[in-house]
Amino acid sequence: MRYIAKILENVNNVNEFGVAEEFHFQTGNSNTVYLQLFTAKMGCDGQDVLTRYVPQGTSNYVQIKFDNLDDDAVVCRVASNPFSADTSIWKADIMPTDTVIFGSMTVKLFEDSKETNFKVSTDLVPESTNPENDWFI
Repeated sequence: MRYIAKILENVNNVNEFGVAEEFHFQTGNSNTVYLQLFTAKMGCDGQDVLTRYVPQGTSNYVQIKFDNLDDDAVVCRVASNPFSADTSIWKADIMPTDTVIFGSMTVKLFEDSKETNFKVSTDLVPESTNPENDWFI
């Protein structure tokens, strides 16, 4: 069994959201990223069959790591669970001072003493609030 996370968009409540192909955010502004945890198994047709993953521990939390080419600039955030009715959904804030500059993200779920790593199947796409000064585009 594999674990993956998908980024959500237009999140209004536990039953009203979409799955994003890309997560666009503005650098230098506060942003919130929502994600949902899944398990994936190979179906008979060779395609992944996804099942929503609800953490089983009594003490659960999620850490999101926004990778960076510069190891000193990696950003880690502890996510919160915004909906008690669905603990497969988590959210984390990207702060204006965070150096999130390209689209790689990993998720680590802690269930009591068990750690599980999730692959994120969506690209992060930073967009600048000051494009004339961008060096990363």
